[in-house]
Amino acid sequence: MTTCNLAHLDIPPYALSCLSEECLMLGGGGGSSKTGVPNSLICLALESDGKELKSRPMVEYDTNKTCAQHHPIMTADTFCTDSHAAVLACGMGKDLTLFTIHQQQQNSCKTPEKTQNDKHTKPAARKRHHSKNQKATTPKKDRLKQDGTNSTSSSTSESSMSLKHLSTTSTDSSDANFLKAVRFSFDGSLVATGGTSKILKVWKYPSMELKHTLKGHKGEIDDLAFCPNSDKMVSVSRDGGAILWDVDAGKNRGDLIWTERDDIMKKYRYRACRFGLVNGDMKKTKLYTLHIPKVQQRRPAPGYVLMWDTAKYIPNRIRNAGTEILCALTVSSDGNFLGIGTIEGSVDIYISFSLQRLKHVSGVHQSFVTGLSFLPCGRSSRHELLQNSDTALVSISVDRKVNLIRVPLRWMTSVWVAIVLAFVGVLAAMIGLSKLGF
Repeated sequence: MTTCNLAHLDIPPYALSCLSEECLMLGGGGGSSKTGVPNSLICLALESDGKELKSRPMVEYDTNKTCAQHHPIMTADTFCTDSHAAVLACGMGKDLTLFTIHQQQQNSCKTPEKTQNDKHTKPAARKRHHSKNQKATTPKKDRLKQDGTNSTSSSTSESSMSLKHLSTTSTDSSDANFLKAVRFSFDGSLVATGGTSKILKVWKYPSMELKHTLKGHKGEIDDLAFCPNSDKMVSVSRDGGAILWDVDAGKNRGDLIWTERDDIMKKYRYRACRFGLVNGDMKKTKLYTLHIPKVQQRRPAPGYVLMWDTAKYIPNRIRNAGTEILCALTVSSDGNFLGIGTIEGSVDIYISFSLQRLKHVSGVHQSFVTGLSFLPCGRSSRHELLQNSDTALVSISVDRKVNLIRVPLRWMTSVWVAIVLAFVGVLAAMIGLSKLGF
Protein backbone atom coordinates (compact mmCIF):
# COMPACT_ATOMS: atom_id res chain seq x y z
CA MET A 1 0.00 0.00 0.00
CA THR A 2 1.38 3.37 -1.01
CA THR A 3 0.23 6.92 -0.29
CA CYS A 4 1.25 9.95 -2.31
CA ASN A 5 0.29 13.61 -2.62
CA LEU A 6 -1.22 14.51 -5.99
CA ALA A 7 -1.67 18.24 -5.41
CA HIS A 8 -1.77 21.07 -2.90
CA LEU A 9 -4.54 23.47 -3.90
CA ASP A 10 -5.00 27.19 -3.36
CA ILE A 11 -8.53 26.55 -2.06
CA PRO A 12 -10.06 24.19 0.52
CA PRO A 13 -11.89 21.55 -1.58
CA TYR A 14 -15.30 20.21 -0.52
CA ALA A 15 -16.39 18.31 -3.63
CA LEU A 16 -14.57 15.65 -5.66
CA SER A 17 -15.57 13.82 -8.84
CA CYS A 18 -13.51 11.32 -10.79
CA LEU A 19 -14.29 11.98 -14.46
CA SER A 20 -11.92 9.26 -15.67
CA GLU A 21 -8.64 7.62 -14.69
CA GLU A 22 -6.94 10.68 -16.12
CA CYS A 23 -9.08 13.54 -14.84
CA LEU A 24 -10.29 14.79 -11.45
CA MET A 25 -12.75 17.63 -10.89
CA LEU A 26 -12.64 19.48 -7.56
CA GLY A 27 -14.74 22.33 -6.18
CA GLY A 28 -14.52 24.54 -3.12
CA GLY A 29 -13.34 27.92 -1.95
CA GLY A 30 -13.43 30.52 0.78
CA GLY A 31 -17.09 31.48 0.46
CA SER A 32 -18.35 35.05 0.64
CA SER A 33 -15.96 36.11 3.41
CA LYS A 34 -13.20 38.53 2.39
CA THR A 35 -10.30 36.15 3.03
CA GLY A 36 -8.80 36.37 -0.43
CA VAL A 37 -9.50 32.67 -1.00
CA PRO A 38 -11.36 32.28 -4.32
CA ASN A 39 -14.31 30.01 -5.10
CA SER A 40 -13.28 27.71 -7.92
CA LEU A 41 -13.70 24.58 -9.94
CA ILE A 42 -10.37 22.93 -10.66
CA CYS A 43 -9.65 20.17 -13.15
CA LEU A 44 -6.53 18.07 -12.58
CA ALA A 45 -5.00 15.79 -15.19
CA LEU A 46 -3.31 12.66 -13.82
CA GLU A 47 -0.02 11.56 -15.33
CA SER A 48 2.36 8.72 -14.54
CA ASP A 49 6.14 8.58 -14.83
CA GLY A 50 6.12 4.83 -14.23
CA LYS A 51 6.98 5.23 -10.54
CA GLU A 52 4.19 7.42 -9.21
CA LEU A 53 1.10 9.32 -10.29
CA LYS A 54 1.29 13.08 -10.48
CA SER A 55 -1.27 15.76 -11.29
CA ARG A 56 -1.17 18.71 -13.64
CA PRO A 57 -3.71 21.57 -13.47
CA MET A 58 -5.77 21.87 -16.66
CA VAL A 59 -8.56 24.35 -15.90
CA GLU A 60 -9.47 26.65 -13.03
CA TYR A 61 -12.92 28.22 -13.27
CA ASP A 62 -13.96 31.20 -11.13
CA THR A 63 -17.45 30.22 -9.91
CA ASN A 64 -18.13 33.70 -8.52
CA LYS A 65 -18.99 34.64 -12.11
CA THR A 66 -22.03 32.34 -11.96
CA CYS A 67 -22.97 32.73 -8.26
CA ALA A 68 -23.96 36.22 -7.18
CA GLN A 69 -23.77 35.29 -3.49
CA HIS A 70 -20.18 34.01 -3.89
CA HIS A 71 -20.88 30.62 -2.31
CA PRO A 72 -18.28 27.86 -2.57
CA ILE A 73 -19.16 24.49 -4.08
CA MET A 74 -20.02 22.31 -1.07
CA THR A 75 -21.27 19.24 -2.93
CA ALA A 76 -21.15 17.98 -6.51
CA ASP A 77 -21.82 14.98 -8.70
CA THR A 78 -21.11 14.12 -12.33
CA PHE A 79 -22.87 12.16 -15.04
CA CYS A 80 -20.74 11.08 -17.99
CA THR A 81 -22.70 11.45 -21.23
CA ASP A 82 -19.93 9.68 -23.19
CA SER A 83 -16.24 8.87 -22.85
CA HIS A 84 -15.22 12.49 -23.44
CA ALA A 85 -18.12 14.53 -22.04
CA ALA A 86 -19.90 14.93 -18.72
CA VAL A 87 -22.34 17.13 -16.85
CA LEU A 88 -21.33 18.46 -13.46
CA ALA A 89 -24.06 19.32 -10.91
CA CYS A 90 -22.92 21.59 -8.06
CA GLY A 91 -24.52 22.81 -4.86
CA MET A 92 -23.61 26.48 -4.37
CA GLY A 93 -25.60 27.92 -1.50
CA LYS A 94 -29.26 27.23 -2.32
CA ASP A 95 -28.52 27.07 -6.07
CA LEU A 96 -28.12 23.96 -8.19
CA THR A 97 -25.62 24.92 -10.89
CA LEU A 98 -24.82 22.76 -13.91
CA PHE A 99 -21.66 22.80 -16.02
CA THR A 100 -20.74 20.89 -19.15
CA ILE A 101 -17.30 19.30 -19.43
CA HIS A 102 -15.67 18.25 -22.70
CA GLN A 103 -12.34 16.49 -23.01
CA GLN A 104 -10.61 15.91 -26.33
CA GLN A 105 -7.53 13.94 -27.27
CA GLN A 106 -6.08 13.88 -30.75
CA ASN A 107 -2.89 12.58 -32.29
CA SER A 108 -1.15 15.73 -33.37
CA CYS A 109 2.18 17.53 -33.38
CA LYS A 110 0.66 20.97 -33.77
CA THR A 111 1.04 23.70 -31.22
CA PRO A 112 -2.21 25.28 -29.95
CA GLU A 113 -3.06 28.62 -31.47
CA LYS A 114 -2.76 31.72 -29.34
CA THR A 115 -6.22 32.90 -28.32
CA GLN A 116 -7.69 35.16 -25.71
CA ASN A 117 -8.51 33.50 -22.37
CA ASP A 118 -12.15 33.03 -21.40
CA LYS A 119 -13.14 35.60 -18.81
CA HIS A 120 -14.52 32.94 -16.46
CA THR A 121 -11.52 30.65 -16.73
CA LYS A 122 -7.91 31.20 -15.82
CA PRO A 123 -4.78 29.08 -16.08
CA ALA A 124 -3.79 27.38 -12.85
CA ALA A 125 -0.94 29.24 -11.16
CA ARG A 126 2.58 27.94 -11.79
CA LYS A 127 5.79 29.09 -10.23
CA ARG A 128 8.44 29.71 -12.88
CA HIS A 129 11.77 31.51 -12.66
CA HIS A 130 13.09 33.56 -15.56
CA SER A 131 16.33 35.34 -16.19
CA LYS A 132 16.35 39.13 -16.53
CA ASN A 133 16.62 38.97 -20.33
CA GLN A 134 14.09 36.17 -20.66
CA LYS A 135 10.49 37.02 -21.40
CA ALA A 136 8.03 35.50 -18.90
CA THR A 137 5.36 33.70 -20.89
CA THR A 138 2.78 31.11 -20.07
CA PRO A 139 3.91 27.70 -21.30
CA LYS A 140 2.08 26.62 -24.47
CA LYS A 141 0.69 23.55 -22.81
CA ASP A 142 -0.99 25.68 -20.14
CA ARG A 143 -2.71 28.17 -22.40
CA LEU A 144 -6.49 28.31 -22.39
CA LYS A 145 -8.61 28.64 -25.50
CA GLN A 146 -11.36 31.21 -25.83
CA ASP A 147 -14.13 28.78 -24.88
CA GLY A 148 -12.44 27.94 -21.58
CA THR A 149 -10.42 25.06 -22.96
CA ASN A 150 -6.97 24.31 -21.61
CA SER A 151 -4.76 22.86 -24.33
CA THR A 152 -1.74 20.67 -23.87
CA SER A 153 0.55 19.50 -26.64
CA SER A 154 3.41 17.13 -27.12
CA SER A 155 5.06 15.28 -29.99
CA THR A 156 2.51 12.47 -29.75
CA SER A 157 -0.76 13.90 -28.48
CA GLU A 158 -2.78 17.01 -27.88
CA SER A 159 -5.47 17.16 -25.18
CA SER A 160 -7.91 19.84 -24.21
CA MET A 161 -10.59 20.42 -21.62
CA SER A 162 -13.53 22.81 -21.78
CA LEU A 163 -15.78 23.78 -18.87
CA LYS A 164 -18.90 25.86 -19.49
CA HIS A 165 -21.75 27.09 -17.31
CA LEU A 166 -25.00 25.43 -18.41
CA SER A 167 -27.74 26.58 -16.00
CA THR A 168 -28.52 27.67 -12.45
CA THR A 169 -31.70 26.63 -10.60
CA SER A 170 -32.76 28.03 -7.24
CA THR A 171 -33.88 25.19 -4.97
CA ASP A 172 -35.23 27.29 -2.09
CA SER A 173 -36.79 30.70 -1.42
CA SER A 174 -34.56 31.43 1.58
CA ASP A 175 -30.96 32.56 1.11
CA ALA A 176 -30.19 31.16 4.57
CA ASN A 177 -30.57 27.57 3.33
CA PHE A 178 -27.87 25.73 1.40
CA LEU A 179 -27.43 22.39 -0.33
CA LYS A 180 -25.44 19.62 1.35
CA ALA A 181 -26.14 16.78 -1.09
CA VAL A 182 -26.51 16.69 -4.90
CA ARG A 183 -26.80 13.38 -6.80
CA PHE A 184 -27.48 12.27 -10.35
CA SER A 185 -29.51 9.13 -10.92
CA PHE A 186 -27.51 6.32 -12.53
CA ASP A 187 -29.17 6.90 -15.91
CA GLY A 188 -28.66 10.67 -15.68
CA SER A 189 -32.35 11.49 -16.13
CA LEU A 190 -32.80 12.95 -12.62
CA VAL A 191 -30.93 15.14 -10.14
CA ALA A 192 -31.81 15.09 -6.43
CA THR A 193 -30.95 17.85 -3.94
CA GLY A 194 -31.15 18.16 -0.17
CA GLY A 195 -29.72 20.31 2.58
CA THR A 196 -30.54 22.59 5.47
CA SER A 197 -34.16 23.15 4.34
CA LYS A 198 -34.93 19.53 5.41
CA ILE A 199 -36.72 19.07 2.07
CA LEU A 200 -35.67 16.70 -0.69
CA LYS A 201 -36.27 17.75 -4.28
CA VAL A 202 -36.00 15.71 -7.47
CA TRP A 203 -35.42 17.49 -10.80
CA LYS A 204 -35.70 16.22 -14.36
CA TYR A 205 -32.54 16.53 -16.43
CA PRO A 206 -31.93 18.29 -18.77
CA SER A 207 -35.12 20.37 -18.53
CA MET A 208 -34.56 21.02 -14.77
CA GLU A 209 -38.32 20.75 -14.26
CA LEU A 210 -39.23 19.95 -10.65
CA LYS A 211 -40.52 16.36 -10.48
CA HIS A 212 -41.04 15.86 -6.73
CA THR A 213 -40.87 17.81 -3.48
CA LEU A 214 -40.38 15.22 -0.72
CA LYS A 215 -40.98 16.03 2.94
CA GLY A 216 -40.32 13.67 5.82
CA HIS A 217 -37.12 14.65 7.59
CA LYS A 218 -37.11 16.81 10.71
CA GLY A 219 -33.44 17.74 10.44
CA GLU A 220 -30.91 18.79 7.81
CA ILE A 221 -30.35 16.29 5.00
CA ASP A 222 -26.71 15.19 5.13
CA ASP A 223 -26.62 12.74 2.23
CA LEU A 224 -28.71 10.95 -0.40
CA ALA A 225 -28.24 8.21 -2.98
CA PHE A 226 -30.11 6.73 -5.95
CA CYS A 227 -30.24 2.97 -6.43
CA PRO A 228 -28.79 1.84 -9.80
CA ASN A 229 -32.16 1.37 -11.54
CA SER A 230 -33.14 4.87 -10.31
CA ASP A 231 -36.58 3.83 -8.97
CA LYS A 232 -35.57 4.08 -5.29
CA MET A 233 -33.64 6.65 -3.31
CA VAL A 234 -32.35 6.86 0.27
CA SER A 235 -31.75 10.07 2.22
CA VAL A 236 -30.15 10.46 5.67
CA SER A 237 -30.65 13.34 8.06
CA ARG A 238 -29.37 14.95 11.24
CA ASP A 239 -32.67 13.96 12.84
CA GLY A 240 -31.02 10.55 13.16
CA GLY A 241 -33.05 8.71 10.56
CA ALA A 242 -32.97 7.48 6.98
CA ILE A 243 -35.91 7.31 4.59
CA LEU A 244 -36.49 5.04 1.60
CA TRP A 245 -38.26 6.90 -1.24
CA ASP A 246 -40.18 5.64 -4.27
CA VAL A 247 -38.78 7.94 -6.97
CA ASP A 248 -41.43 7.22 -9.60
CA ALA A 249 -44.37 7.82 -7.27
CA GLY A 250 -42.69 10.41 -5.06
CA LYS A 251 -43.72 8.51 -1.95
CA ASN A 252 -42.13 7.80 1.43
CA ARG A 253 -41.74 4.01 1.69
CA GLY A 254 -40.67 4.05 5.33
CA ASP A 255 -37.76 4.57 7.68
CA LEU A 256 -34.70 2.33 7.55
CA ILE A 257 -34.23 0.54 10.88
CA TRP A 258 -30.69 -0.67 11.43
CA THR A 259 -31.12 -2.05 14.95
CA GLU A 260 -34.03 -3.21 17.07
CA ARG A 261 -32.49 -1.70 20.19
CA ASP A 262 -34.14 1.66 20.89
CA ASP A 263 -31.36 2.68 23.29
CA ILE A 264 -28.80 2.43 20.46
CA MET A 265 -31.07 4.10 17.89
CA LYS A 266 -31.45 7.11 20.20
CA LYS A 267 -27.68 7.49 20.60
CA TYR A 268 -26.71 7.22 16.91
CA ARG A 269 -27.53 8.91 13.63
CA TYR A 270 -26.95 8.13 9.99
CA ARG A 271 -24.06 10.06 8.46
CA ALA A 272 -23.77 8.89 4.84
CA CYS A 273 -25.30 6.47 2.33
CA ARG A 274 -24.25 4.92 -1.00
CA PHE A 275 -25.52 2.18 -3.27
CA GLY A 276 -23.01 -0.19 -4.82
CA LEU A 277 -23.09 -2.92 -7.44
CA VAL A 278 -22.33 -6.55 -6.66
CA ASN A 279 -19.38 -7.63 -8.83
CA GLY A 280 -20.25 -4.95 -11.35
CA ASP A 281 -23.75 -6.38 -12.01
CA MET A 282 -26.35 -3.60 -12.43
CA LYS A 283 -29.12 -6.02 -11.44
CA LYS A 284 -27.54 -6.81 -8.07
CA THR A 285 -27.02 -4.02 -5.56
CA LYS A 286 -26.26 -3.34 -1.92
CA LEU A 287 -26.79 -0.25 0.21
CA TYR A 288 -24.04 0.95 2.55
CA THR A 289 -24.52 3.41 5.42
CA LEU A 290 -22.34 5.08 8.06
CA HIS A 291 -23.51 5.60 11.64
CA ILE A 292 -21.97 7.92 14.22
CA PRO A 293 -22.85 8.91 17.81
CA LYS A 294 -25.20 11.91 18.06
CA VAL A 295 -23.17 13.28 20.97
CA GLN A 296 -19.46 12.75 21.49
CA GLN A 297 -18.66 11.50 24.99
CA ARG A 298 -15.43 11.75 26.96
CA ARG A 299 -15.00 8.06 26.29
CA PRO A 300 -15.47 7.82 22.49
CA ALA A 301 -18.13 5.42 21.24
CA PRO A 302 -17.47 3.48 18.01
CA GLY A 303 -18.95 4.27 14.63
CA TYR A 304 -20.43 1.60 12.39
CA VAL A 305 -20.61 0.74 8.70
CA LEU A 306 -23.59 -1.35 7.53
CA MET A 307 -24.43 -3.34 4.41
CA TRP A 308 -28.12 -3.67 3.52
CA ASP A 309 -30.14 -6.24 1.59
CA THR A 310 -31.90 -4.08 -1.02
CA ALA A 311 -34.64 -6.63 -1.64
CA LYS A 312 -36.10 -6.11 1.83
CA TYR A 313 -34.02 -3.14 3.01
CA ILE A 314 -32.82 -4.85 6.13
CA PRO A 315 -29.19 -4.85 7.34
CA ASN A 316 -27.33 -8.10 6.69
CA ARG A 317 -23.86 -7.11 7.91
CA ILE A 318 -22.51 -4.60 10.44
CA ARG A 319 -18.92 -3.68 11.26
CA ASN A 320 -17.39 -1.68 14.08
CA ALA A 321 -15.42 1.06 12.31
CA GLY A 322 -13.46 2.31 15.33
CA THR A 323 -13.78 5.42 17.46
CA GLU A 324 -12.71 8.03 14.89
CA ILE A 325 -15.71 10.06 13.71
CA LEU A 326 -16.83 8.91 10.25
CA CYS A 327 -17.62 11.69 7.79
CA ALA A 328 -17.20 10.53 4.16
CA LEU A 329 -18.20 7.45 2.15
CA THR A 330 -17.73 6.24 -1.41
CA VAL A 331 -18.07 2.95 -3.32
CA SER A 332 -15.93 1.82 -6.26
CA SER A 333 -17.67 1.63 -9.64
CA ASP A 334 -17.57 -2.19 -9.63
CA GLY A 335 -18.88 -2.27 -6.06
CA ASN A 336 -15.92 -4.25 -4.69
CA PHE A 337 -14.48 -1.60 -2.34
CA LEU A 338 -15.67 1.03 0.13
CA GLY A 339 -13.74 4.17 1.01
CA ILE A 340 -14.35 5.86 4.36
CA GLY A 341 -12.89 9.12 5.67
CA THR A 342 -12.85 10.50 9.20
CA ILE A 343 -12.84 13.89 10.90
CA GLU A 344 -9.37 13.08 12.25
CA GLY A 345 -8.02 12.85 8.68
CA SER A 346 -7.72 9.07 8.41
CA VAL A 347 -8.85 6.99 5.43
CA ASP A 348 -10.03 3.36 5.39
CA ILE A 349 -10.55 0.96 2.49
CA TYR A 350 -12.97 -1.94 3.03
CA ILE A 351 -13.77 -5.03 0.99
CA SER A 352 -17.46 -4.44 0.38
CA PHE A 353 -18.96 -7.95 0.40
CA SER A 354 -17.45 -8.85 3.79
CA LEU A 355 -16.94 -5.36 5.27
CA GLN A 356 -13.40 -6.46 6.09
CA ARG A 357 -11.05 -3.54 6.55
CA LEU A 358 -8.38 -3.89 3.89
CA LYS A 359 -6.33 -0.80 4.79
CA HIS A 360 -6.33 1.85 7.50
CA VAL A 361 -4.13 4.87 6.91
CA SER A 362 -4.00 7.42 9.70
CA GLY A 363 -2.80 10.97 9.19
CA VAL A 364 -3.53 11.05 5.46
CA HIS A 365 -4.81 14.58 6.07
CA GLN A 366 -4.29 17.16 8.79
CA SER A 367 -8.02 17.88 9.02
CA PHE A 368 -11.35 16.23 8.24
CA VAL A 369 -11.86 14.41 4.95
CA THR A 370 -14.35 16.21 2.69
CA GLY A 371 -14.43 13.89 -0.31
CA LEU A 372 -13.41 10.47 -1.64
CA SER A 373 -13.42 8.86 -5.08
CA PHE A 374 -11.98 5.63 -6.50
CA LEU A 375 -9.93 5.62 -9.69
CA PRO A 376 -10.51 2.88 -12.29
CA CYS A 377 -7.90 0.14 -11.93
CA GLY A 378 -7.02 -3.06 -13.74
CA ARG A 379 -5.67 -4.16 -17.11
CA SER A 380 -7.76 -1.62 -19.02
CA SER A 381 -6.08 1.28 -17.22
CA ARG A 382 -3.75 3.48 -19.25
CA HIS A 383 -1.48 3.98 -16.25
CA GLU A 384 0.89 1.12 -15.44
CA LEU A 385 0.62 1.85 -11.71
CA LEU A 386 -3.15 1.44 -11.82
CA GLN A 387 -2.84 -1.72 -13.92
CA ASN A 388 -0.85 -3.21 -11.04
CA SER A 389 -3.28 -2.08 -8.35
CA ASP A 390 -6.28 -3.71 -6.74
CA THR A 391 -7.72 -0.27 -6.12
CA ALA A 392 -6.74 3.39 -5.79
CA LEU A 393 -8.61 5.95 -3.70
CA VAL A 394 -8.35 9.74 -4.00
CA SER A 395 -9.09 11.82 -0.90
CA ILE A 396 -9.47 15.56 -0.29
CA SER A 397 -9.62 17.67 2.85
CA VAL A 398 -9.82 21.27 4.04
CA ASP A 399 -6.05 21.02 4.50
CA ARG A 400 -6.08 21.64 0.70
CA LYS A 401 -4.29 18.41 -0.13
CA VAL A 402 -5.32 15.89 -2.78
CA ASN A 403 -3.89 12.50 -1.82
CA LEU A 404 -3.90 9.04 -3.38
CA ILE A 405 -3.90 5.70 -1.57
CA ARG A 406 -3.01 2.81 -3.86
CA VAL A 407 -3.35 -0.87 -2.95
CA PRO A 408 -1.04 -3.11 -5.06
CA LEU A 409 -2.42 -6.30 -6.59
CA ARG A 410 -2.76 -9.04 -4.01
CA TRP A 411 -0.92 -11.53 -6.23
CA MET A 412 2.03 -9.14 -6.42
CA THR A 413 2.03 -8.83 -2.63
CA SER A 414 1.99 -12.64 -2.36
CA VAL A 415 4.94 -12.88 -4.73
CA TRP A 416 6.99 -10.43 -2.68
CA VAL A 417 6.08 -12.23 0.54
CA ALA A 418 7.18 -15.52 -1.03
CA ILE A 419 10.46 -13.97 -2.18
CA VAL A 420 11.19 -12.55 1.27
CA LEU A 421 10.33 -15.85 2.98
CA ALA A 422 12.53 -17.76 0.54
CA PHE A 423 15.43 -15.36 1.15
CA VAL A 424 15.00 -15.71 4.93
CA GLY A 425 14.91 -19.51 4.56
CA VAL A 426 18.11 -19.58 2.50
CA LEU A 427 19.83 -17.23 4.94
CA ALA A 428 18.77 -19.37 7.91
CA ALA A 429 20.02 -22.52 6.17
CA MET A 430 23.40 -20.91 5.42
CA ILE A 431 23.78 -19.80 9.06
CA GLY A 432 22.85 -23.31 10.24
CA LEU A 433 25.34 -24.95 7.91
CA SER A 434 28.11 -22.56 8.96
CA LYS A 435 27.55 -23.47 12.60
CA LEU A 436 27.83 -27.13 11.70
CA GLY A 437 31.18 -26.47 10.06
CA PHE A 438 30.17 -26.67 6.43
